Amino acid sequence: MAVIWMGDGSQTLTPAKTDPQQIAKQFARQDIPLYLIGIGPRGDSDQARDLGVEGVPEQLDAYTKNQIYVRGMLKARGVANRDITIAMKIVGKDGTPRLIEQAVVRPTKSDQAISFQLPLLAPDEGSYELWIEAKPVDGESVLENNRITSYLNVRGGGARVLFIEGEPRTESKFIANALLESPDMQVDRLWIAREPIQKWPIDLSQRLSNGVYDLFILGDLDSDAIGAAGCKLLVDQVQQGAGIITLGGYYAYGAGGWSNTPLADVLPIQMGAAIRQPKNGPIELKNHYEGSVQFVPVAVDRLLQIGEPGTDYSALWKEMKPLTGANRWGGIKNAPGVKVLATGDSGQPLMVNGIAGNGRVMSLAFDSTFQWLRQGKSKEFKQFWRQMALWGLRREAVDEGMQLSMSRRRLLLQQGAEVMMTWSPGSKEVKMPSEVGLKLWKFEPGQQEDQPAKEQLLGEYRLNPRDATSMKLAFDGVKDPGRYEWRSSAVGSKGKTLESRLPFVVIDQSLETLQPLPDWQLMGQLAKLNEAAGGVLVSPEQTADLISRLLERRRQATETAIETFQLGDTTLDSWFVFLAIAGLLILQWGLRKRWGVP
Repeated sequence: MAVIWMGDGSQTLTPAKTDPQQIAKQFARQDIPLYLIGIGPRGDSDQARDLGVEGVPEQLDAYTKNQIYVRGMLKARGVANRDITIAMKIVGKDGTPRLIEQAVVRPTKSDQAISFQLPLLAPDEGSYELWIEAKPVDGESVLENNRITSYLNVRGGGARVLFIEGEPRTESKFIANALLESPDMQVDRLWIAREPIQKWPIDLSQRLSNGVYDLFILGDLDSDAIGAAGCKLLVDQVQQGAGIITLGGYYAYGAGGWSNTPLADVLPIQMGAAIRQPKNGPIELKNHYEGSVQFVPVAVDRLLQIGEPGTDYSALWKEMKPLTGANRWGGIKNAPGVKVLATGDSGQPLMVNGIAGNGRVMSLAFDSTFQWLRQGKSKEFKQFWRQMALWGLRREAVDEGMQLSMSRRRLLLQQGAEVMMTWSPGSKEVKMPSEVGLKLWKFEPGQQEDQPAKEQLLGEYRLNPRDATSMKLAFDGVKDPGRYEWRSSAVGSKGKTLESRLPFVVIDQSLETLQPLPDWQLMGQLAKLNEAAGGVLVSPEQTADLISRLLERRRQATETAIETFQLGDTTLDSWFVFLAIAGLLILQWGLRKRWGVP
């Protein structure tokens, strides 16, 4: 007659075996009403306030100093038109959480899901625990779902590059794309348009104050665009250890007024008496070499080695398409570390490197290497610029090391996972150590949130070799919830102790507690889909109405039928009539005989 369903509508079976909406439709097609009795407060009730953080990835990977975004979803109920603070904290090696970013969102509906993203600048190499949490509101009964734990794996060797350019050019576009193909490099592009020139110079103090950039690429830009203050900030970063590569262009070097800035003191070239290029005037050709200029390496240097290892790279350079012009310099500085790497076919210097304080500087007189890409030499083009960036970053050599990883970082009680140790051989191709120690530690929280956690050693484990560069362990899980950490150690090639840490969390949370409020939206959808058959959503106080609906449905389903009955219509009563008539005839015959009646 009908299906009566009672509950809160929250889906806690994962994965769900059936789709409730399809079932509601199927009942409607069969004319079976679905009566839903919703249990629990509605979203607009004061009792229904709840915040839940969902959708944050379990693991995030980044390289040092690269910026990533932590994205997630906030489910807000009963807090319409209120500011909700979402905070992100990073837990250090001592177990102390530290606030690094927060954002404020404002729900406009009583039941709403709001997406958010929090910027994160990757710290030093290692594995970190992240807490993304929504600040509780008054009247919130369940707080377990306000926080979600994620893990950040930071790899060494990452770099952050700032590409400062005037009007966007083909050269700068392809260089940036080539560097962005390397996962360990993040390229931030700063295009400074010529119009409106009244906004010059732009303020670089906020960008450069925290020293997050390891390499600067300066394109075709007039010095007035960043001014003396911006130029000094740039030079200070270089002298403190950052690298800088300057490209050719109509407003580069002396033509752009850079000879009168602090940059002239750190570049390895002399700008000479270049004619100042008018910002809106015709191009002053005396500052440039016109026509085709062939790139000719004149030094034996790793920067110039392109193609496959062992090949004659000088022959490959002869195949590269000539450059379309170059900048004229006044000369090359006679200073330690200054080296001319390449010239044009007429001997004009094209590529010169040097040092400035703790940083490296490279001056290029050209801006048309994109022709090599269009020529079909994309591999050589990307290899050249990758090597240029690594040189400016001082990344020619890489040490050996190891990295721990897990198949899952959020575990339930006694849930197993695979622990993996991956060995990085470094530039010297060091073999993986035969013995790698692995210990499991547990963190006991302090009295207050900002106090360090106490460490407890739970045991030692043995990693089994998997291949030449990795080991693994089948972990069976633990019985107690809490924060845990793997710590591995080994002895490197130079006797140095190598370490790697990997935190993870074990949770004891019921899905029912994580979803404390009814899903009235889903229940309303089911009733709507079954509306054709009489489906309805009611509260427990309205169940008496369901009885009336059932009785009315039974009454409507009852039909009055008039039936006539005649003796002898059925087999049973036909035999009864036959036997009765036969008995009467026999009785009549007997009486007539007895009485002598004819």
